[in-house]
Amino acid sequence: MLKSNSIILFLSLPFSIYAHLFRQNVDPASIQAILCNPRQKISADVIRLLPSLGIIVTTSNGTAHIDLAECSHGGIQVVSIPGDQLAEDIADMVVGLLIDVMWKVSATDRHIRKWGPSKPCNLSSGSKLEGKRVGIVGLGKIGGEVAKRLEVFGCRIMYNSRNQKPCLVPFLF
Repeated sequence: MLKSNSIILFLSLPFSIYAHLFRQNVDPASIQAILCNPRQKISADVIRLLPSLGIIVTTSNGTAHIDLAECSHGGIQVVSIPGDQLAEDIADMVVGLLIDVMWKVSATDRHIRKWGPSKPCNLSSGSKLEGKRVGIVGLGKIGGEVAKRLEVFGCRIMYNSRNQKPCLVPFLF
């Protein structure tokens, strides 16, 4: 169950996750999903810092920047979606995967396939996306598309990027 109303999506900046979480006053246990690219190394230390992490989506062809062994050990899904030219499609996938993780759709499916009706599954522990505080690090093409989609859910969007975006972007910098 989500311990606070936070989801952090790391998109493009090579920065310290520890510093970012501290500056934003975000509980690491509330982070369920990461969106990253090869410039953002997702190490075993980062993964262990985020006990509720359920999925990492990378916008690259490879996953060398992600500690796959630690992901496997923690049951964390890793998805690679290459290409900036697919920003809208990637944003759709990101929001779909966030909903999947928050409602535990895939986890419930795996549970039912493994145990069948013999072991009850608590479906009530899901959490809705509406009203969540979402931090997007790197509000580029993909981050902007993700933000537009999450805004429809009534999410409070905040972003961190190299530069503040023009006044056309209504999100907190």
